[in-house]
Amino acid sequence: MSDDQTNHFTEHRRLLMALTELNSDHLRAEQRLAGAEIALEAALNHEVVVHEPAAFLKIAVLRDSFDKGGQWLRTIESERRQLEHALQVLNQRPEPLLAVDSPMPVFRDNHE
Repeated sequence: MSDDQTNHFTEHRRLLMALTELNSDHLRAEQRLAGAEIALEAALNHEVVVHEPAAFLKIAVLRDSFDKGGQWLRTIESERRQLEHALQVLNQRPEPLLAVDSPMPVFRDNHE
């Protein structure tokens, strides 16, 4: 395999692995954001009735957690778009061909 082929396949594999990892991170971020949203909504429905400083502090902490979760999700989505673009550019390039003098596999018919 030529150096061009090796580099092409290595880069393709690297991009796919990075996208797989980002997709896992994206799912985790969505789960955390949903959990933060549920906790914030529950606190807003319950704690506001109490009108105590601790209740407002709890809401502020939950709102901050929700905002950070949303930011993390947006960051992951931005990184994913960049990786998808890089993969698309790589896939649009013609794959390097095998060198003419590269050994080709020989397949033998077992019915000879």
